[in-house]
Amino acid sequence: SGSSMVIRPVVATGFLDIDVLEVLGLGDLTRAMLLKVGFGDLWSIKEYTHANLSCEFIRTLRAEEDKNGRFISITFHAMGQERTMPIEQVREAVGMTDTPYYEYGLENKHVLDWWCSITERRPKVEFRHESGEKLSHPPLRFIHKVIAMAICNNPRVRQVPLSQMYLLYAFSHSRPNLCPDWASDLVDACLRCQAYPSRTIAC
Repeated sequence: SGSSMVIRPVVATGFLDIDVLEVLGLGDLTRAMLLKVGFGDLWSIKEYTHANLSCEFIRTLRAEEDKNGRFISITFHAMGQERTMPIEQVREAVGMTDTPYYEYGLENKHVLDWWCSITERRPKVEFRHESGEKLSHPPLRFIHKVIAMAICNNPRVRQVPLSQMYLLYAFSHSRPNLCPDWASDLVDACLRCQAYPSRTIAC
């Protein structure tokens, strides 16, 4: 309900700090990884976030889908005014620089095998989420924190659920044509926030 959205704790989204990454010598690699998955302009996004606007957006968000169940537009309220954006405009707003590729052909096994290969081959177990502390790749750790909060609406950045593993896989794997639809992932996360209220919102 609207009231339950308003009273939830809200955590401001963390963005990539370009200056820090450059000082650490990770700037070029991080930028290349973002470009690889069609998310190149995320590098330059560092906006103030406002709890009241974020709650209003999530509370009023509606999405229109095509016959294949893919989002084609969203409608929401901003400062009391109803607004509509086609999904292409949402992609531009979140920093996408390439057209998403839908037919990944991935299965859980591919992603889990990859996760084990980058986390020192720790034994696989049936899990709801893995620890983000296992990520030994510095740019990927920075990217995961931003993706978790800015796209997945999840402030629990120390956890890596399987859905986020799919997104991280696209960043670091050599397989071509792995460009997620980041805008649709954001819309889906906000709609799930409506349907399944959580204790904290990342905005």
